[in-house]
Amino acid sequence: MQFQFLDQVAEIAGHGTDNNHILMSSHSAATITPIQNATITLFEFDGKNVLTNPANKMDVIKSLSAGLITFSENEARISINNFIRGSDGPVLFTEGVSDEVILEIAWEKLYGDKCHFGIQNAFDHTFLRGLFSRTDLSINFPNRKMFALFDFDDAYNSWNGFKNCTPVEEDPYKGLAKQLSYEHHFAILLPVPQNATIKSQVLNEDDKAWAACGSSSSLSIELLFYGFEGMNDHFVEKSICGGGKVVSFIGNKVNFAENIISKLPAAAFKPFRPMFDLISRVRTH
Repeated sequence: MQFQFLDQVAEIAGHGTDNNHILMSSHSAATITPIQNATITLFEFDGKNVLTNPANKMDVIKSLSAGLITFSENEARISINNFIRGSDGPVLFTEGVSDEVILEIAWEKLYGDKCHFGIQNAFDHTFLRGLFSRTDLSINFPNRKMFALFDFDDAYNSWNGFKNCTPVEEDPYKGLAKQLSYEHHFAILLPVPQNATIKSQVLNEDDKAWAACGSSSSLSIELLFYGFEGMNDHFVEKSICGGGKVVSFIGNKVNFAENIISKLPAAAFKPFRPMFDLISRVRTH
C-alpha cells in the first residue's frame, strides 16, 4: 500500500495536478521507492536562501531521519523490479547513481544516440553481488540479458566471488568479464584506462590485480577521466600504508557526472567502448 500510495494520490487528484502541486510528508521510505530517478532534488535553507541540489534518493532518506529510516534491501529489490518491468531489453546494473549517469553520457558521446539497453544503479557492490548471486532475477525475468558492473577497487572481491563462470573477456583494458552460472547474466569489471598512474593502482607489471584478492586495487569510475584537460582539480593524491600514494576523486560524484564530464570530447570515453560492444554482441544473440 505504501509503495502504491503516490500513484493512488495522483489518480485521485486527476487533472487537479495540472495546476497544483501535491505535497506529502512521510516517514516511509517505501513511498519514494516507485520514483524512477535515483537522484532527487533536495531543498535546503542555508539561513538566507533556499538552495536546490541533486541528491541520492537513499542518502536523503537516511539524512532526514538521522539514520533511523533506511532504504531496506526489500525496498531496493522492489525498486529494481519496478525498473525492469517498466523496460525491455538488456539491463546494465552499476554500483551507484553517478556510474549510471556517466555510462549514459559515455554511450551518447561514443554512438550519438540513446543507449539501447537499460542502466540502473544497485546501490553498492555488496548488494549488486547479492542480486546476481540469488535466483530472483533469473526466475522473475527469464532469458533477460543482465550485466553487473563493478569498480576495480575493493569491489573486485565481489566480482571475483562469482564461481562456476566462463571468461568472456580477459583483457583488463577492455574490462574483465565473465558469464555467470545463469547463462544470461554477466559480471564485468571496470576497464583500466591507458594512463600509467592509474594503471599502477590496479595492475602489476604482468597486468594482474596487485593482491591475490584485488582488495588493494584503487579504481573508481571517475578515475577513468584523470589526466584529461581540466580534470585534475577533481582529484588528489592520498598516502596509503607502506608509504605509497594513490590518486582519489574528491567532490560531489553526481555533480561531476552531470556537469563536468559531459563537456569532455568523445575520446575521453573510449575505455567504455569494448564493454559496450560486448553488451551489444550479447544482446543480439
